[in-house]
Parts: sequence; C-alpha cells; structure tokens
Amino acid sequence: MDLFGHWEAYPLRALYFFTWVGTSIAGNFLIVTLRHDGFSGKEIATIATVGPLFGFFVQPFWGLIADRFGRRRCLSIGILISAAIYFRMYWVHGFWPFLLTAMALALSPPLQPLMDTLALDFVESKSKLSYGMFRIWGAIAAGVGTAGAGFL
Repeated sequence: MDLFGHWEAYPLRALYFFTWVGTSIAGNFLIVTLRHDGFSGKEIATIATVGPLFGFFVQPFWGLIADRFGRRRCLSIGILISAAIYFRMYWVHGFWPFLLTAMALALSPPLQPLMDTLALDFVESKSKLSYGMFRIWGAIAAGVGTAGAGFL
C-alpha cells in the first residue's frame, strides 16, 4: 500500500477520472451546444430525455449480459462504443440524426454502473480499500472537466 492506496487500484481510478471528465463535459455543455446549433427547446428536451428514459430499460439488460460474459469485458465494449458514438456526434447535424445518435448512445453499455460494480468487487477482494476511494476521483474529475471546458 502506498500514499494513495493499493497500486492495483490505479487503472480503475484513472478510468473513473477520465470517464467522469468526459461525462461532465458532455452533460454540461451538450445543451448549450445544441442551442448554439439552432435546436429548439422542445428538440433539446427530447434529446436530453432519451438517455434517462432508455437507461431505465437498458441497464438491467446490460447487467444480465455483464453477469453472463464478464463485467470487464462489457465495460471495455461500452467504452469503445461510447467513444465511437461521441466521436460521431461531431459530424451529426439536424434533429433526427442527432436523436438517433443519442438513442444509440443510450443503448450502449452503461459505463458508470459497470465501473461501480468493478470498484465494489475490487473493494471486496482488498479489505483495506473503500468504495469512496474510487468515487472521489469521479468527483475531482467532474470539477476539473466542468471548470476546464467552461474556461475554454
């Protein structure tokens, strides 16, 4: 054990950090960006509603898949899919193409619940670690991502 906890926890801490940086930037500035691109309030509300609505139905499905095929494998697939969809969003213009892209993102594996499950598994295997040790990196990252993107 070192100053910041077990060295085996560094990859998961980094994953929390970088995922939350991306989430904080996308979540906080998506609406501003859509408004700047000329979307109406109803269109923005529809796009913003897709994620939570689909997530309610999709997360249990991905939970079953993660239990069957492995949480790490699902998380790796989810990171690749999410990164590809976020990268694709840069070139999507218009309400319907953007709504379909948001739906595809909402159907991809949920990263944060999978990371939380992996963190809890890690904490269970290492009795001296705490779940909060991982989540604090998400909180730090949300502050860094929001402040950094706001500054830019």
